[in-house]
Amino acid sequence: MMNESGKPLAEAVKKWKVRFEDILLVCDDVNLPLGVLRLRPHGSDGGHHGLASCLEQLQSQEIPRLRVGVGIQPLPKDLTEFVLSPFHNRERPRLEQVVTRAAEACAVWATDGIQAAMNRVNTRVTKEGAG
Repeated sequence: MMNESGKPLAEAVKKWKVRFEDILLVCDDVNLPLGVLRLRPHGSDGGHHGLASCLEQLQSQEIPRLRVGVGIQPLPKDLTEFVLSPFHNRERPRLEQVVTRAAEACAVWATDGIQAAMNRVNTRVTKEGAG
């Protein structure tokens, strides 16, 4: 379902005449360690099927996106099983922290713009906590 999320998004954008800069796509990213956020104003899908669907349907890569790291090293061969499986209990504190930071990033993006949000969000998260 999420790999085909672009169609309903494109329909809503067309119906409501939403500008691309007023959209913030939020997606998981197995290529980022758990707890790392990356906010970008545009770019490729980076191999993320749901993001690829959105960009394809909107026919643009000029869509802001917030990637939320959920990856581990080494990545398992079966990514589908990995992404659909629940987080381990030991990951809960980091998960709660990154969800809070992602929500804050969305709020800053909405109120202060993408540059302010990128300045605040695009930092490394250390093993001890938010970076």
